[in-house]
Amino acid sequence: MTVDELMQIKTAVAEFAEQGAVTPRRQVRPDHRPGPAQSQMNQLQSLLSSDPNLGKLTGILTRRRDEQRKALLAVQKEMRSEAQNWQPAAAASLDAAIAARRHALGLLAEPFLSTYVPLEEPFLIWELPHPELNIWRDDQIVPGGSWVKLILETSSSPGGQNGTDFRFYFLWENPSEYYAVANVSSSLALNGQAVASGNAGILSGDTASLYVNAYLSVIRWSGWGNDPITGQPEDQTPYPVYDYQDRTKSVVAFDAYGGDWFDDAEPKSATFDPQMPYDVSAELVAIPGGAVTLFEVGLTISWWFHNGGDTVDSDYQSISLDLGYDPLGYEAVCPMVELEILTPPGA
Repeated sequence: MTVDELMQIKTAVAEFAEQGAVTPRRQVRPDHRPGPAQSQMNQLQSLLSSDPNLGKLTGILTRRRDEQRKALLAVQKEMRSEAQNWQPAAAASLDAAIAARRHALGLLAEPFLSTYVPLEEPFLIWELPHPELNIWRDDQIVPGGSWVKLILETSSSPGGQNGTDFRFYFLWENPSEYYAVANVSSSLALNGQAVASGNAGILSGDTASLYVNAYLSVIRWSGWGNDPITGQPEDQTPYPVYDYQDRTKSVVAFDAYGGDWFDDAEPKSATFDPQMPYDVSAELVAIPGGAVTLFEVGLTISWWFHNGGDTVDSDYQSISLDLGYDPLGYEAVCPMVELEILTPPGA
């Protein structure tokens, strides 16, 4: 592949990524806490009812409890409605993944000693949906250790849930004219820390949520032909990987509650050890002869603040993800993508 061809692919991948067409499906829902336990509510109501000067609070508490019940029922109804929208697509994706896996297994009828192909350098590191220079601090592409530095520090989430996505892009062209069945693996080694805390409330405090996932995506970039069933072009579409859990790993799942009269605050924190990388993989990827395949190794970040409704301390909540503090060498490293080729030339 020539330098000009690589630059054309780099430009096309950046435009393709900006469209968000290859972001892995992942649903995250803000925390909806039910508030104080029912027995605690009843005890407090009993005490307040015995005092005529405080009796009005009983009605306030009762209305508050009823509002929380209605809110939970509304969330459940919304979840079922959303499930109706994405379940057919999820079922179709599963069918495609099973068909792709059966195809790959069919190509492995004869035993063969596998070979390994390391892809040591990404040709592009990018942030989606668009670069945010207040988060993305630096990056470098080097053989066997490309890295990106990022720092997220916020105390608000305008518009609800916010998110960003950092990706390392690798390419491989099948040099044979025959199918190659490959096991694909990679990892992200993180050095840094994450912290989240919510505001305190009277009956229901605020919640600060931070979710971080590492993942691997396989994209059929060029030379893949048409789908044998639909007849649609397969180029620049995700390869249907069967095991979603192997290619997606949870790094952080924080719901940091700020506390209330009945519950203590529950701040969350984590320190990342670069000696314990997050491994991601995709098995039995059948790549046509001469086809070009794009591999994305990514770190997706989502955050938001859920308002409990009666906050008493509005300056306490915060979310921090630090993978960029230079004095401590904080960063996110993607060493390489490893291809285990399971088929011999001419398979």
